[in-house]
Amino acid sequence: VVQYRGVPCTVTVRHVAEEISVKLAAYLKFIAVMNGVLQPVWFETPILGPPTAAAGSVDKDLVAGAVIARMLCNREEEQVKPSTGELSKAMVKSKRALFLQADETFCIEEALTEALASGPGASR
Repeated sequence: VVQYRGVPCTVTVRHVAEEISVKLAAYLKFIAVMNGVLQPVWFETPILGPPTAAAGSVDKDLVAGAVIARMLCNREEEQVKPSTGELSKAMVKSKRALFLQADETFCIEEALTEALASGPGASR
């Protein structure tokens, strides 16, 4: 389980090194979103609130893959316009390979989608 913007996200990993890598990526993405280096996934701001400046900084090169993956994900959302949590999860799942190609830690965003779309208010 990794924390991203205060949301516990269940990510399956194969070994300890991958767990450390995913937790570090979640932290870097959090700081990058909070400081405007990385755009939020389309549902982040409406559900979790607008990003506010966080302590620390992240070089844009460290999140370059995430920038591309989130751009692709947000663009897909604009075309598909999923209206429920289940449709959001299905959209992310259908393009999973593409998003992971751009960012090998996109599993964090996938887990965030699952966590937020499966709880109360999933049909927002």
